[in-house]
Amino acid sequence: MKERVLFVDDEPNILNGLRRMLRSKRANWDLHFANSGTEALQLLQSQPIDIVVSDMKMPVMDGAALLTRISKLHPNTIRIILSGYADKEAVLRTIGPAHQYLAKPCHRDLLFETIKRSLDLRDLLSSEKLRAIANSVDTIPTPSSVFNKLIQELSNSSTTTDRIVAIIESDLSLAANFLKLTNSAYFGLGGSDFSLKQAVQQLGIETIKAITMVAGTFHCFEGSVEDMEEISAIGQKSILTGQLSHTIARKLDLEARLVDQAYIAGTMSQIGTLLLLTSHTKVHRELQKLAHAPNIQRVQRSRQLIGASIGEVGGYLLGIWGFTDPIVEAVVFASTPSECSAKQISPLTCVHLAQAFAAGGDNSDSLDDAYLSQMGLSDRLEGLQDACQSVLNRGAAAQS
Repeated sequence: MKERVLFVDDEPNILNGLRRMLRSKRANWDLHFANSGTEALQLLQSQPIDIVVSDMKMPVMDGAALLTRISKLHPNTIRIILSGYADKEAVLRTIGPAHQYLAKPCHRDLLFETIKRSLDLRDLLSSEKLRAIANSVDTIPTPSSVFNKLIQELSNSSTTTDRIVAIIESDLSLAANFLKLTNSAYFGLGGSDFSLKQAVQQLGIETIKAITMVAGTFHCFEGSVEDMEEISAIGQKSILTGQLSHTIARKLDLEARLVDQAYIAGTMSQIGTLLLLTSHTKVHRELQKLAHAPNIQRVQRSRQLIGASIGEVGGYLLGIWGFTDPIVEAVVFASTPSECSAKQISPLTCVHLAQAFAAGGDNSDSLDDAYLSQMGLSDRLEGLQDACQSVLNRGAAAQS
């Protein structure tokens, strides 16, 4: 069955232009067009749609309002804003309900690639239920203590970029949400793969304040003490994995772009675990029983329970949020790199090793020996782990 894509714009000339542009895609995609939010919702009511690409500025119901309705009524649908509307307040309202923001004029190849990539990512998750959960996530909730600390710091007239970065870096959900913004075209930053510090510097404190204060952009997680402690532990593990991935990438002499990607991928490697903890708790608890089991056993059990590995869940979410392929690939295959078709040293290699080194002790069950042998790294493991020792010592001190 063809994948179904719906375009929504109140300007007939824009829709006609899209029809002409997409003529060559009719063999692959089932294309639909609507000239208002109301018409789009009626069409969604009559048949499932895989992706909605909507303009922002429309009368009666604008793009943000439409995608908000779709996120609640049709959570399995991927949501993209395609707009030339530059009003900052209006753009901020799309941050929650839109998975990605594309700015007009948008080159045909970028539009095609964004849609194709989102459709390809859907194939990662065979579970419709789990896919709906991932698609319905606007932002990963943040513990109230961290969120309140960020609000307080943003209200301080003498705050600095470094203070803001330290708070965001301490929580995986905040880090993921801010990196989502800089990996899309929300603010026309003209780049991707920013580090957290670069993201804060690029956005600016005033924009971060506006993003944080906009209703629905971020929200707090109010769970049990046990859940809060676990979220904190996940955050610490994420920070450590990112630092180790960065160290390994530099030791392997990867180019600067790949070093940055390795750091981001390592930092984001636990996003699937956090998603399950905050929205699929029973499954998370079941998988936690295998926390110390070999990687392959955990992956197999996860696929039995939810139709996907935790890495696939996290990678899917990052993919529809606009993170680049090497980062998504590293998160998806971190535990099982032999399953990845790419066969060269990459950010995936760094994150795989970082997770094993972070586990401590005898990490043989965490390492994919066949993959590392293929990468020519079997004889370098001891040296790479030695290079990471100072990072591991700092991580141990932080947790003590």
